[in-house]
Amino acid sequence: MKGGLMPIGGIGRITAGHLDRTQTRTRCTCDIRLRRIADHGDIFPAQAQTYQGVVKNQLVWFTDRKGGLSAGSLQKGNDGTCYSSPLLADHYGIRQVIEWNHRAIVGVESKTGRLLWEYPFPHRTHNQNMPTPSFHEGKILVGGENRGFHAIAPKLKDGKWTVQKNWSQKEVALDMSSAIVADGLLFGMSHYKSGQLFCLDPQTGKILWTSPPRTGNNVAFLSVPGYVLALINTGEVRIIKATGQRYEQVASYRVADGGTWAPPVLLQRGILVKDREHLALWAF
Repeated sequence: MKGGLMPIGGIGRITAGHLDRTQTRTRCTCDIRLRRIADHGDIFPAQAQTYQGVVKNQLVWFTDRKGGLSAGSLQKGNDGTCYSSPLLADHYGIRQVIEWNHRAIVGVESKTGRLLWEYPFPHRTHNQNMPTPSFHEGKILVGGENRGFHAIAPKLKDGKWTVQKNWSQKEVALDMSSAIVADGLLFGMSHYKSGQLFCLDPQTGKILWTSPPRTGNNVAFLSVPGYVLALINTGEVRIIKATGQRYEQVASYRVADGGTWAPPVLLQRGILVKDREHLALWAF
């Protein structure tokens, strides 16, 4: 947000709205007057609020949290649609874009667009590879619909890249919800059992705890020191302690009547939550 103008990303365009704030004790409701400011192609949502990618003129542009820009070629090939968001990481001293497309997980050098490595992981059943992978201590952590959760490790030796699988965990799987790493642990929501939150050890793949079932269809996570914030598509926010000892929910808030599919935005004094019809600022 800059100068009171808030960009809102969607498929095919960027829209911006001014916020008129009506303060209440616990909630700030935002009435948005929208005007289109640009049409930049597909907008990929940022992961962990660190980058955003925009496809324009066959270049993929990335903005980091410091405002720096980089671009890489958008190569046309035989791979299908990338529903997963790109992941920007430094690995072996090389800045690369990690992307999960229709066929494989690939690593592309951000400066040149050169393919560095790939690991076959094709879509299944409903034709989507949607969750965004996580990158943690040299490993890429990825879960697929009905395909469990996996850790792979790209290695560079003597100028050649190889990829090895470290572990696989079949008891949990990701449909549309991306997992997040917080305090050295991985937190996610498995689509098994009608939606179940879980925590696993990213070093071994061991499941440390699971929540009660029937959580919902989708969860967007944010990491704050010592806690994980989980926004469920039903309009509930859960504050969960970032521990591997047990599932420990410390608070729960109703922030919408439902339709909360978009990731929340963490601000200094609260969080922005978008449902089907409204954008609301909830104060801490």
